[in-house]
Amino acid sequence: MRKKTYKALIAVSFVSLLLCVGTYEVLKYPQKFKETDSLIDSEIQNIEKGITLKLLNTVNNSDGSVDKTFKYSIQPFNATNQQVKVSAKYFDNSDCSEVLTASIDIESKTITLKCKADFNKKIYVTITSLADEAKSAQIVIDYVKKLKSISYRSDDQEVNKIWGCGYGFDSSVMSRAQYKNSFAFEEIVQANYSKFTKDKSYTFKVKDVSIEEEQFYFENSQTFEDEVKQNFERALKAKILNMSDSYFTADEIWNFSSNNEYHSSLKVIDLNGIGTYIVKVKATYYCVEDPTKEFKIDKRWEFSFMDQNAYADKTVNVDLIKPEVTNIEF
Repeated sequence: MRKKTYKALIAVSFVSLLLCVGTYEVLKYPQKFKETDSLIDSEIQNIEKGITLKLLNTVNNSDGSVDKTFKYSIQPFNATNQQVKVSAKYFDNSDCSEVLTASIDIESKTITLKCKADFNKKIYVTITSLADEAKSAQIVIDYVKKLKSISYRSDDQEVNKIWGCGYGFDSSVMSRAQYKNSFAFEEIVQANYSKFTKDKSYTFKVKDVSIEEEQFYFENSQTFEDEVKQNFERALKAKILNMSDSYFTADEIWNFSSNNEYHSSLKVIDLNGIGTYIVKVKATYYCVEDPTKEFKIDKRWEFSFMDQNAYADKTVNVDLIKPEVTNIEF
């Protein structure tokens, strides 16, 4: 009877593997993989007919690296030589060992991928049969974009941000380039991302907003100060929470009070600091997808109600008519 000899078969193929490594996402959800990649979702993937991989575990190491270990099996199961070797290189065939290494344990039939850092070029992990080196399979390794941290967009000013009226400023007059006209996230907070080969979107929100008065600069403001501050702070809080992409329009500022003294003050505001309000703002900015990424601000912000000709078309109403004399005789 003729004895049959089976050889291991590894068909040439490509399978994409998304690495969620070196990130808080993996630390928080070590057993949960939300990517659409089939190798991750099913934990078992047949690479054509030759080799089967099964994800065994993910280990987050103390040095920040992450290991993913896979069990492999060769088809047919009774092939004479089931040994394989594994290698990893960037897609352009350059060395990738600084960011990722691949090792194999022949006895336990496991392959371990160690990701040591983020990367921005795809990596190919090649599994080759020692029985027939013409038979190999490749796994494409991607690094999904990760949010590393968020921080305040700082500057050297004691008053960290200065906002102007929505009509904008004449910078040649003001000579203050730090004026802002937006409460959008990117104006307030800097998001710091990893390198990546696969993009991912992140969303941000604000919570725990509080506003405290520091200085209110308006002349003759006794009749309108409380009302203006109250309405301004309410509107400011809403704009911060909504991360509004605009400051206050002239109409909004005008309508903080119906007081004619206030309107008169807006019409005659000059460049000497009159018509400004400095407040201390506290708020927490955080990432929706990863709430562990947050940043608390505790800053002094200056707001100017002044703008060149912003209120030129506004009308100051008459409070009363009072003659200088009440009795005239002829």
